Amino acid sequence: MMDVEIMNRMGLSHSELQFFSTLKECSNISSSELGKKMNLSPSRVSRIVDRLVTNDFLDRSISVADRRAITLRLTEKGEDVAQQIEDAREHCNNKINEVLSPSEVDAFSKALNKIVEVVVE
Repeated sequence: MMDVEIMNRMGLSHSELQFFSTLKECSNISSSELGKKMNLSPSRVSRIVDRLVTNDFLDRSISVADRRAITLRLTEKGEDVAQQIEDAREHCNNKINEVLSPSEVDAFSKALNKIVEVVVE
C-alpha cells in the first residue's frame, strides 16, 4: 500500500521503485549485475534505465575497469527520491511497530517470509 502511494506520487513503476532501493545499496553497479540482483531480463533493465536516465534520476557511464560495461549510479535527484522512499518505508514500519507487539511483528515477518518463499519458487 505504502509503495503504491510512493509510486503514484512520484510517477514510478514498481520496477523503477525497486531500482531506487537496489541502487541505493549498490552504487556504481553494472546493468547486468543490477538485472541479476532484481531477476529482470536485460531488455527490461534497459527500458527502466532509459526512463530513469531520461528523468535525470540515474547516470549511465562506461566502466573504467571494462569499457564494454555500463555502470549506473543515482544522480542527486535520484538520491533524493531514494531517500524519500526509504523515509516513507521507515515511517510505515514505525506505524506498524506502534500497533503490534514484538511477538506479533515476529509472527508477521515469519509469515511474509513464507509467502515470499512460495512466490519465488
